[in-house]
Amino acid sequence: MMNSTVNSSLFVCKLTGPELQKRKAALRKEVFSKVRKFEEVEDGFHFCFADREGILERLADYILAERKCCPFFQFELTIKPDKGGVELKLCGPKGAKSMIRELMDDR
Repeated sequence: MMNSTVNSSLFVCKLTGPELQKRKAALRKEVFSKVRKFEEVEDGFHFCFADREGILERLADYILAERKCCPFFQFELTIKPDKGGVELKLCGPKGAKSMIRELMDDR
């Protein structure tokens, strides 16, 4: 669960206009199209990915880039043993779920 001391002024994506739309399209293609299943949790989403070549690199790139434009998100990455898959829990303050849903719209 997110820390309740998160400053609400930080709850703004730093990307705007065409830059934001380009980023959303890339995320849908490179990350969210690879989701095997997902579950909504209280403060975000829990995504499951097959342990396929390149998924860890894609998720790491996604997390690093997202921390720059949306620093209010919290990420938890779990790598299951024996190629059991990769899980990403993406959470944020109140209202963050709607931002995450927008990234998944084309699913």
